[in-house]
Amino acid sequence: MSITIKSVHVTEMNEKTWGRVYIQYEQNEIEYFIFKNWLYFDEKTYKGIGNLNAAHAEFNNEEIGKHHSVYLWFPPEKRHVFLNYNDVLNDSADNLYLTRPEHKEKYGTPSIILKRLLIELRANIGEAIENRTGWYQRYQSPELILSNLIVNTKHKIHLPLYEIELLLEPMQKLVYLLYLNHLEGIKIKDIDSYKNELIDIYNKISKSDDKDKMTKRINELTDISKNSLHEKISKINKIIADELGAKLAIFYQITGNAGQAYKINLSSELISFK
Repeated sequence: MSITIKSVHVTEMNEKTWGRVYIQYEQNEIEYFIFKNWLYFDEKTYKGIGNLNAAHAEFNNEEIGKHHSVYLWFPPEKRHVFLNYNDVLNDSADNLYLTRPEHKEKYGTPSIILKRLLIELRANIGEAIENRTGWYQRYQSPELILSNLIVNTKHKIHLPLYEIELLLEPMQKLVYLLYLNHLEGIKIKDIDSYKNELIDIYNKISKSDDKDKMTKRINELTDISKNSLHEKISKINKIIADELGAKLAIFYQITGNAGQAYKINLSSELISFK
């Protein structure tokens, strides 16, 4: 899937409509756009064919209205164009007024929204824009495109298709790598059986030579009377959800139910250690 990003567009809040972040891109020599739409924090991602600034001749007047009201409804002074999307990722648009200050933390800034939107574009997430005004194809979801997961020689965890690294603290990474080694799953009550493997992984990923510190940490992690392992899994899952969003996160998180094995629901064919 070859995607060329042509530009990023940011609209500022106008009247009661919150600002949005759009990507104008090209795929197989066809122009498309994708954007995020919020209504009271209900997040949606929509895709359309065409150019945000100019209607295609193949559209009739009604279709033009559907496709371009999402962008051209905002007045020119509230539309901002960035030809290099990295400028937006590097916070150059974060001063733009997308929503009221009290909602900014939950709604996000252009850099945060664009990062998620880029991931969703590569993962093929997004409803047809026609769904904004009706129930047409509402329940036909496109097939997700999952990134492979690579653990490199420095034990960094990359999702190359989404161009991100999962940034985990050492003990979180220790737990995650253990579960990557055991896609069949591990029950919480059996974690003590993996103590030697945890020590081996810890020695590989930690820069510390403090053996007493390592022993203490792993003893706490494998003591089921404590809540250490549950806490690590919960924090790992939150980091992944914040990074990828709910639709993708479920494939990369460590999930399970009490009494059953917890596991990462990603095919072994997508996981590699290099």
